[in-house]
Parts: sequence; structure tokens; C-alpha cells
Amino acid sequence: MNTSKLFTIESNLSKEDYRYFLYISTFFKDKFAIFKMILLLFSISMFCICGEGSFSLKSFFIIFLLLSFIFISLILIRIESRINKRIKTDATGIFNTQETLDFYNDFIVVNNSVFEGEIKIKYNQIYKVFESNHYFITYFNINQATLINKTNLDTDTINNLRNLYKDNLKDKYINLKI
Repeated sequence: MNTSKLFTIESNLSKEDYRYFLYISTFFKDKFAIFKMILLLFSISMFCICGEGSFSLKSFFIIFLLLSFIFISLILIRIESRINKRIKTDATGIFNTQETLDFYNDFIVVNNSVFEGEIKIKYNQIYKVFESNHYFITYFNINQATLINKTNLDTDTINNLRNLYKDNLKDKYINLKI
């Protein structure tokens, strides 16, 4: 195991970063989530139309669009309520605190200024990593993640981190292109 540090990234989580993170995790953590939502809406629309005894393509699309609007609105309301709840109940002061990530060839060491101690995790133990236009979201497990804001990084560090993740995570690294 190589224990020489490759680079260090210091990051902090703002309330807007958390909002962005929740939207990504809701819609992209499960690669079939959007497909499942569309399939569910399609099925409910078909059920509603078939319940009338005849099929009309125009009625189907109207019901599908109406249900889509309601469904998306409910999801957005749920996400926003989770964000507001997290912000209001944040007793640890996690927002805008410093998090230091030390990257090595075989593992990452994470230190947070709020919590005592450190987390050392091998790349093969990482659940998934998403890269968007503005963030790297590293899921240590399905429920625990760290967010790295790219706006605080230089181009070389972004490329080094991207290559490190691609080399060590293979199919667990996902570039969202959003």
C-alpha cells in the first residue's frame, strides 16, 4: 500500500451546495429512477384511460402531462422540505465548516472541523462517485457522501481527481454532464 499523499482538497458545504446535492441524489443516484418515474406515470395514465372503456390518445397525453406535473411538483416540494428541515435542525453546524480530503493512491482520508477523528476509506470501498459540472459527489456508502465544489479547485486538481477516480473506481465513477 502506497502511503505517499498525492494531493489535498479543502472543501466546505454551503446551503446551496446541499440543495444541489439533494437534487442530484434524488434524480441520479439510481440510474433508473427517471425511467421508473416515467413508467409509473405511463401505467397510471393507461389505467385511467382504460377505466373509461375506450382509448383516446389525446386523453392519454392530457392525463399523462397532468400526472407528470403533479408528480414532479410533489417531488420538488419534498426535496425543498428536506432541505429546509436539514437547515433548521442542523445542531452540528455542518454548513460552511472546513472538510479536508487527503488523497493517496489507495485510499482517502477525510477530516471535518466539526467532528473529531478522521475517516480513512479505500477506493474499493467507495459506493459511487458522481461528477457534475460543478461538483464531485463521493458516496462512501449509500447514505453518506462528501461534496467537493469544483469552483474552489484549479484545473490540474480537477483533472487529477477525475483521473484518480476513473482509475480506481471504474464503473462506480459516473460523469453526469449536467
